[in-house]
Amino acid sequence: MNGRHAQPRILAIGCAALLISACDAGGGPPVAREEANTWIGSESQEGALRTVRTLEGSVWRSATLIHEWTLGDEASSHESDDLFGLIGGIALGNGRIYVLDTQRPAVIVFDESGTETHRFGRTGQGPGEFQRPILLGVDPGRRLFVQDLARLNVLETSGNPLDIWPYPGGLLGSITVTADRTVFIPKPVRTDAGPVPGLTGLAPDGTVVSELTGPRFEVDRWELVARGPSGRSRRQLVPHTPRPVWSVLPSGRVATAISDEYSVRVSASETEPATAIEYATRLVELPRAERDWQRNQVVTQMREIDSSWQWNANPIPDHGPAFDAVFGDRHGRLWLARTVTYLEGTADDCGWTQGTAEPTPAPCWVRERVLDAFDVGSGRLLGSVALPAEAKTTPAPAFGQNALYFVAEDSLGQVLVRKYRLSIEEGVG
Repeated sequence: MNGRHAQPRILAIGCAALLISACDAGGGPPVAREEANTWIGSESQEGALRTVRTLEGSVWRSATLIHEWTLGDEASSHESDDLFGLIGGIALGNGRIYVLDTQRPAVIVFDESGTETHRFGRTGQGPGEFQRPILLGVDPGRRLFVQDLARLNVLETSGNPLDIWPYPGGLLGSITVTADRTVFIPKPVRTDAGPVPGLTGLAPDGTVVSELTGPRFEVDRWELVARGPSGRSRRQLVPHTPRPVWSVLPSGRVATAISDEYSVRVSASETEPATAIEYATRLVELPRAERDWQRNQVVTQMREIDSSWQWNANPIPDHGPAFDAVFGDRHGRLWLARTVTYLEGTADDCGWTQGTAEPTPAPCWVRERVLDAFDVGSGRLLGSVALPAEAKTTPAPAFGQNALYFVAEDSLGQVLVRKYRLSIEEGVG
């Protein structure tokens, strides 16, 4: 957690529900009733850090994702040119949805109804041309950014080229453009210990204004090492090792966390203090069959190097991460993706076939996931929405005020873009 806190204040939104539940017989903690949803949590302040912890309930009474349209399937595609290849990113801006197809390569633009308005881009090295585009971003000033491996292309949202910035980017992550039009691109940052994954902030004219790295996490106790008599060696992390999770929010604040506990620290802004957002939710236990299979896999691989190798790091955790992705939107919300259930499935469910070299059959587990939404200003849980099984969180979804856009795949592996309307029933208070 975040160390010692000052005595927390227990707060609730939705006083009617709190009064009813607090008077229940049995003396247990107050529980929000179905007829009037209640956010119950605590707030404390220690130095410059405010901590807001959701204990139960939420500000929204309920939230649901309702499918509105799909792009890239047989029903929406009249020609092969309407199908997507490989999508590198989705971005929203100026009432349009921008989709980067890295295989084509091109940016395809749709209106909010899912109708294509225009597309631009082709293979090449000149202005407005792409070599190996991988990431996409849009800023409030009607500019679009396409990250190539060797450069950042700056274009008008119409597709007219504006500039080329000589910054090779990282393969993973996303482009975030903040409210002050700073462009953050994934790019390794040089440190005394060598290059580490990071983000580089670029001013509207393309000059470097900041370099950020994620939260520090010591992996030594999570690193497995095997050394053989011939000098060969192998290193790998324990399966399900906790990892740093972090993101620059469109507001310019930075959200950082380690995935082994449900606590996210959001940096201070000019008007808001640094805030630790916490949620007292249960961590989901990993299926024993999955942990046993993964351990057997690791032991088999390590003993190819050292036949007498024994496990020499932390054991595989008995629970999954508190969450696995953090996103911000332009409407003051923080979204965290997490798994709530592991269901046993088949190889077909997981989309892969059993290899002949496996020492034991690989178990297949299908995850049921949700997105938790928090109000960044108050730190309180707004609500949770169930993620559709086909929706992916890599590349990052695009978040509108009342709609979410995901990359998905159908049963045949065809890449899709799907829009879901966010239907919210407000709570009391």
